[in-house]
Amino acid sequence: MEYPGSHLTKSWRRALLIACFVLFFVLFPIIVLLAAGYRYDWRNGLLRETGSISVDIKPTNAKIFLNNIEIKESIPVRLNNITPRKYLIKITAPGYYDWQKEIEVKNKQTTYIKEISLLKNNEPKKIINRSGENLALSVDGRYLAYYYEQNIWLYDHNTQTDKKILKWSEKEIPLLKWSKKQYYLAIAKKTDTTITIIDVEKQKQWPIINPDEKNINKYEWQETVEPELVFSTDKKIFVARPNIQKIIEMTDNKYLDWTVENGALWTLQINSTTNQARIVKDTLGFATDLTTSNPLPENASFNNNWTLFAAQGNTALLKKTNSTEMVIVNSDKHFNINGEHALISSNNAWWLIWTPWELLSFSEGEEPVLLNRSGEQLQQVWPLDEYNTLALIWSDKATVLFPYYDVGHTLINKQINSSVVENKEKVLYFSTKRPEKAGIWELEY
Repeated sequence: MEYPGSHLTKSWRRALLIACFVLFFVLFPIIVLLAAGYRYDWRNGLLRETGSISVDIKPTNAKIFLNNIEIKESIPVRLNNITPRKYLIKITAPGYYDWQKEIEVKNKQTTYIKEISLLKNNEPKKIINRSGENLALSVDGRYLAYYYEQNIWLYDHNTQTDKKILKWSEKEIPLLKWSKKQYYLAIAKKTDTTITIIDVEKQKQWPIINPDEKNINKYEWQETVEPELVFSTDKKIFVARPNIQKIIEMTDNKYLDWTVENGALWTLQINSTTNQARIVKDTLGFATDLTTSNPLPENASFNNNWTLFAAQGNTALLKKTNSTEMVIVNSDKHFNINGEHALISSNNAWWLIWTPWELLSFSEGEEPVLLNRSGEQLQQVWPLDEYNTLALIWSDKATVLFPYYDVGHTLINKQINSSVVENKEKVLYFSTKRPEKAGIWELEY
């Protein structure tokens, strides 16, 4: 039937209906595929599922570039419907080092760029016109102690003043260790009959003389309500309390080695019945044996050549004297690794273990992970922030490593003699010995 004056004749209406059906069956699958996250890859001529990129870093005013195209969104950024392939992502901010990495977007997966804090691009500033050995920071970063030409010096960051606090007549460079609370500095050789504790606030010295007149073979500050220095001889383990200047006997030293954690004494000992080495946590308290269900290997020959290098949580680290042999031990398993130095980051209880050629990390419940391998003589490792960005100190420079992304860059182009980091205020202190540049420097990163 045709309507008078109508331009849509029956044939036109039929054609329009057919066109609508065709468009429906063509467009509907496309819309469904788009909604399901599919996109057409024009480069390869394929229909692909898409992925996403999520970026949440500091500072939040940073700019993000994807294949050199700026993303006009504020951080945090979520980019959806991204064709799966490799992209170069670059993050920049005024006054900061650039961060860039090639990433791969995969089907139905989100690639996360997070837990990153860009580092400030500042020049080091010389604060002291003399070099220094064994730089040591107080717990809050106010005081920097160091050794220089048979004297112990103290730099006050608040007043920016520097003064001698102790004459050191020994040839051996002393160890400098700050208490974990208050401003007490312990000064001693590796083995000695005395330790000098300096109360920096009151400018008083307390020479600790061993009650049993034996050489001190180890000492550590422990984190308790009042500052306590635990030290041992071949016969006894003592506790020195500088607030009241009193020494208390803790226990007989019948162990291969010991360490302290939050007031608990860890010990490495030999079972007198089985002659098997064991590690006991909180020896004078609940006495938990980490090796009950996970015995140490019998052929390891644990004896006086092994030390209890560090302990935290349910994990202990053993080291063989004059060797790179180490063993990570917890209640579930143990791992044989190579290491000369170790540090436990205050962030996420992350263990860092290194030799001059390799850097490993370890977290409880996981296996050790190789973070870096190089022939450049790695000297020291420092966590720089809450995300465990790392400063790697080499003989002639310092570099930065973002370990979760294997991204890094050079931080300092100087020969570094000694270094220490205050990661809350984000300050790196380091000393140099080159005559034209000798001194102690401060870098705000």
